[in-house]
Amino acid sequence: MDNEEECGCSCSCSCSCSCSCNGNCSCGGNKSVIYGGTFPPTDYKYKEQEIINDFWKYIDNTYDEHYKTSGNLDCFDVWLSLDDASSTFRNMVFKYLWRIGRKGSKKDSLKDIFKAMHYCIMLYYVLNEKNE
Repeated sequence: MDNEEECGCSCSCSCSCSCSCNGNCSCGGNKSVIYGGTFPPTDYKYKEQEIINDFWKYIDNTYDEHYKTSGNLDCFDVWLSLDDASSTFRNMVFKYLWRIGRKGSKKDSLKDIFKAMHYCIMLYYVLNEKNE
């Protein structure tokens, strides 16, 4: 009997069964679920998939925040158009890492880490685009 018959769901965990159990497959396999997709079936020791999932949601929320204009323009676009983005993004990474533990609560520090990570991704984007 295959797993679909056992649990009635349809995901693909590391055991290649078919179920939609969000990682809690009754056949004992492990499917790592990520916001918008899945991770390979790796046993991450430090909850990396959970952190990346939360970070992905954080980035999505930034697209709905007050920084965007009605014309769908945000600060990133201005910095990119001024050809000043790489130094700005690098400096913002430094700013947010610098203030961890110096401003606000633990929750504020964790959000600052996500902000720094987002600027790292934007810096990566700029540097990668220049090299293409």
